[in-house]
Amino acid sequence: MSASTSLTKPSVARNETSRLAPRFEHVLTAEDDTFLWRIDDYPWANSLWNFHPEFEIHLIRKSSGTAYVGDYIGSFGPGDLTIVGSNLPHDWVSHIGKGDRIPERDLVVQFHPDKIREASRYLPEMKRLDTLLTAAQRGLRFSGTIQLDVRLFCSNALEQLVGWKG
Repeated sequence: MSASTSLTKPSVARNETSRLAPRFEHVLTAEDDTFLWRIDDYPWANSLWNFHPEFEIHLIRKSSGTAYVGDYIGSFGPGDLTIVGSNLPHDWVSHIGKGDRIPERDLVVQFHPDKIREASRYLPEMKRLDTLLTAAQRGLRFSGTIQLDVRLFCSNALEQLVGWKG
């Protein structure tokens, strides 16, 4: 299994989500914050075909369904980890009944690439992220042991930074 897969596979089938114009999502981070993180229920007001200048690390914690990232359409399930590039439209649709809800389905981390690049002026190690940011511009999906390593790293980092335990 590969470490990561670029999500550039053209899709054959389209559904209503991918035919619509993506909606701009205004990501609200404080000027002195580097990133925003949250745990989202599904459905949620911003669980729709959207885009934003921030990069997004998206971990599916529960449920399965159809992922739409740029021109990629494929299935997702618990543990799927994707990095979505700046202004790349995306959506993860769980096929549930009307009125159903999936609590804490997603863990989402969003950050503006300029803030990471600015940090690299003071922390030279951050410069290594440029390669990742370039690769993620069209979307990256992590799989195999790399997926587990990245999930563990993200969980540990969030626990250290904000006291979140998942």
